[in-house]
Amino acid sequence: MISPAKENQIRQLIAKGMSRRQVAADLKVSRDTVARVLKREPRPVETNDPPINIFSGPVGRCPTCGVKVYLPCFACYIETHRNVSELQGDEHNKSEPATNPS
Repeated sequence: MISPAKENQIRQLIAKGMSRRQVAADLKVSRDTVARVLKREPRPVETNDPPINIFSGPVGRCPTCGVKVYLPCFACYIETHRNVSELQGDEHNKSEPATNPS
């Protein structure tokens, strides 16, 4: 098995434009190993950060929807950000309305 550090090196060298053969020779691994590393998904980066707990805030009424929730209201947060991204997407993909020449 190849180390995560060497996998990262392979991906970085390929991204810089080196050929698979050059990468294999420089890192002293087989060309098959380089191909296998590039074929599979990158390993997730492990962190020591604790997981985010959305139920850690105080309990209260959401000022937006009025439901009793752990604040801030996660549902309203998602809805707000989804609407913002939809609006931004609409502005970028906006086409001129079709006009009727009659």
